[in-house]
Amino acid sequence: MIKDYFSSIWETAKNFSDYSSCANRKEFWGFFLFGLCVIVVSYILLFTFGSVAEVSSGLHRTYVSTSHPWDWLVSAFVILFLIPLVAVAVRRLHDSGRSGFWMLLIFVPLVGLWILLFLLCLPTNPNSEYSETFFDSLDEK
Repeated sequence: MIKDYFSSIWETAKNFSDYSSCANRKEFWGFFLFGLCVIVVSYILLFTFGSVAEVSSGLHRTYVSTSHPWDWLVSAFVILFLIPLVAVAVRRLHDSGRSGFWMLLIFVPLVGLWILLFLLCLPTNPNSEYSETFFDSLDEK
């Protein structure tokens, strides 16, 4: 079961350049939660092992990042994770019957992210112009 999960994560990551097909909810949320868990654990490790230093001055306490090789590794993972995440999100929007341009909602302050998350949670639309069943129905006509 765990092997199947990681193989599906790997397959999703390998499809980083596919912006035309569809992705079901399981594929999208599995990939998203895997990346989120890795990033959260990485930042916990950064704070735990001293990559971030605490600076106190009077009543204010700030955290200043110090140079550490782990910082580069986490930053590289986040950047490399965003590329297939955008691709699978576009495919997820296609699966629910929407264009990938809905991803631009991420740039709308305050409400754009919430609307996009709602759209990513919608069920599959079998009559979507992006689904294989839609193209199969055109071939039959």
